[in-house]
Order: sequence, then C-alpha cells, then structure tokens
Amino acid sequence: MTFKHKLSQLILDVTAGDGVTTLEGMTVKIENLKADGSMDLKDGTVTLGSKVATLNPAAEVEGASGKVAAILVPGQDLSNA
Repeated sequence: MTFKHKLSQLILDVTAGDGVTTLEGMTVKIENLKADGSMDLKDGTVTLGSKVATLNPAAEVEGASGKVAAILVPGQDLSNA
C-alpha cells in the first residue's frame, strides 16, 4: 500500500508587539472552517463537506513568541476564517 498525505496544515508564527510584551494566555479561534469532507480512495480526490465549525487550536507560547498549528481539510477559502 502507498499512502499520501491529503490534509493541509496551517501554521501561524506569532510575535508580541504594539504594547504587548508576552503571549502567555493567548487563545486562537479560527471561524467558518469546513470541518468535514470525503476522499475518493481510488483517485485521491478530496471534496469539502458542508459542516462549518470553529477551531480552537492550542498555542505553544514562550514569552513574546508563539506558534499555532491546525490540521485542515484542504481546498477551502480561508478569507472569511
């Protein structure tokens, strides 16, 4: 069997600034994401579903910098997220 990665990863690198000195306690919310989909196992095509959700990914924070990573169903428009 051959496996191929079909999901997408969104990574945000965040740095404090504009009067903010620490990111401790930072929370992140990504709204209006498609939370489901399907994949054709024959040709690998991913199709977005219709379920819309808000994702609250965990943030890794150390002082004035942080990183947030989220796994997403590929092919969606993030302009309203």
